[in-house]
Order: sequence, then structure tokens, then C-alpha cells
Amino acid sequence: AALEKLLGIYFLARICLDLFDFKPGTSMSYLLMILGSATILFAVMMALIQKDYKRLLSYHAVSQVGYMILGIGTALPVGIVGGLFHMINHAMYKSCLFYTGGAVERQAGTTDLKKLGGLGRRMPVTFTCFVITAAAISGVPPLNGFFSKELIFDGALESGTVFYIVATLGAFLTAISFLKLGHAAFLGSPTKATEHVKEAPWPMLVPMIVLAFGCVLFGVYNPLPLKYLIQPVLGARLAGISFAGLPQNWLLVGISLAVLLLAFLDHLYGSRKTKSGLGAADHIHYAPVLSTVYGWAELRYFDIYHVGAYAIKGMSNVALLINKGIDWFYDKFIVWLVSTVSRGISKAHNGSQALYLGWVLAGVVIVIVLFMVSI
Repeated sequence: AALEKLLGIYFLARICLDLFDFKPGTSMSYLLMILGSATILFAVMMALIQKDYKRLLSYHAVSQVGYMILGIGTALPVGIVGGLFHMINHAMYKSCLFYTGGAVERQAGTTDLKKLGGLGRRMPVTFTCFVITAAAISGVPPLNGFFSKELIFDGALESGTVFYIVATLGAFLTAISFLKLGHAAFLGSPTKATEHVKEAPWPMLVPMIVLAFGCVLFGVYNPLPLKYLIQPVLGARLAGISFAGLPQNWLLVGISLAVLLLAFLDHLYGSRKTKSGLGAADHIHYAPVLSTVYGWAELRYFDIYHVGAYAIKGMSNVALLINKGIDWFYDKFIVWLVSTVSRGISKAHNGSQALYLGWVLAGVVIVIVLFMVSI
């Protein structure tokens, strides 16, 4: 799943940057930024209400693709570098997060968050890898996701305040989602499904540890991916600018840290109110106005797979009607028409010489008339 997202964004970048005169402020740039912003917001809203470990991760995979599209869509060097860097980071931390979900499912027998709890003490290595990668996807410094998001935020703000606000709101909801997920699955009291759980076997832990270490390495030493993997392929488009090292816009960093702190305080409020990590976001879910929007989300109005399935079904029905219409036209109407004309012609050929001579004269008259009209 992570490779699929990586290839899709790679092809998007190649098509936009190599096949088109892709510049900031163009219609193509705004189209991509609108699509990216909508993807961020709708997918993270779907993720926030999930009660299943892997379904929550799946919707966040869609949401993070929105950040990549938004970054590339800015057509600015800082945004493009951020989008491509986020593409690499996403493949790392999301793969590790799915590995932790797989380990939990293998050891506990379920990914239903209502049945999980207290796994942090029983699966400490898995829990540690989850914390690192969940912090990375949420944009916590100094991990890799923090640096790629800051570059995207910078490009989004230069392209339009509304795009930056949507991206920041997405980061806020992402942090809340993973605080809920981590609290529900790894903290709290053990349940019947988790009271006898043990740590996952080492063949499952090694990939997690490697990927979690990569998230730390690509954050603390971000010149490694930026200088040697991303910036060289963009060449002259960067005009000699390097984005490796610490972020250039510390105001945006301060806002991002404030958003993360706000998400943490919100989680504390929600978990104390409901006395449950799983219900920590319920006050957002059922807030005025938002409850209606989340009602639409629960009805899967924002679920691109669900909506797409209905769209495909509708297209299939239309295509079936067209196919039946074509079959009726050729198999029934044309057969009836030919049969009727044939019977008419057959009746007209009655052997009368005078009738045949009349047809010839009528044909001559028609030819003469057509000739005169064409002159």
C-alpha cells in the first residue's frame, strides 16, 4: 500500500514537472492544491471516527497523500521538495505503523480498538516503534515527518492562506487521531483479548525497528535524503537553494508546535471526559455543526471508495442500458426494418411491365431534378 502511494506521487511529479510548463499561480497548480487540500481534510475526518486499528491507518494513508499533492501543487521549490520528501517519509512511517497493526492483530487476535488496551507493557518494542512513527506522521520534531510537513506548510502559505489553514487543521486532526489510537490500543487496562498477550516474534520486530530508526535518521540528519535523493533530481528548478537542515520559517514551526500542544490538551480533555482513550475525540465528533459533518462522514459520503463504488455501479447501469439499446437496435429493429422493406419490395414486384416502366421513368425524373438542383 505504501509503495502504491509512492509510485503514484512519483508519476504525478514526473508528469507535472516534465511534461507541462508547471508554474505557481496557474490553473493546474490551483487544481492540484485544491485536490490535495480536499484529500487531507476529508480523509482525516474519516480517520478520526474509526474504531478499528488498520482502518484508521488506511484513511490516514489517503490523508497523507493529500499533503504530497498539495506540496507538489504549489509549483514552488520548497513545496515540491517537501512533497517528495513526504512521499519517502510516508513510505517509511506508514509501513512501520501497519507492521505494528499486524503485530497487534497476530498477538491479540483483533484490531477492534474496543477490544484492545494495555498492550504497551506487554508489547514494549511494538509500542516504542508505534510511538516513534505515530509522532513522525503527526509532525513531531525532530522526526522526518516534521521536516517534510514544514516544507509543505511553507509552500502552502506562499500559495494561499486557505491552503495553509487546511494543512494545519489536517495536522491537528492527525495528531488527535493517533493520540486516540495509541491510548486505546497500548495504554489503559488490559482487556480479555490482551491480558495474556506477549511481544511479537523477532522476525516481525526487526522491520519495525529498522523503519522507526529510519524515521529518526531522516529527521535528525535530513540532509541525507534531501541532498542525495531529492534535490539532485530537481536540478535547475531549485536555483541552487538547499532545504536541508533546520526549517527556514520559525514562525510556522512555532504554529505547528502550538497545534501539536493543542491536540495533546484536547486529547487529555476528551479522555478525562469520557474516561476512555477511544472516546477522546467524541466531543469533536458530536460538537455543534461538526456533528452534522461527521454524520455525513459516518454515512460514508466522504469515503472515496464507497462513493466511487456507487459511481462505478451507476456507470455500469448506464453502460448496460446502452448495450441493451444497441442489441435491440441491431437484433430487433434492423431485422424488423429489413423484413418489412423486403416484404414491401416483394409485393411491388408483381410482374407488371407497366409498373416496372413507371419505376424507370420515376428514377429518370429524380436524376434530372437532382442534376438541375446541383447546377
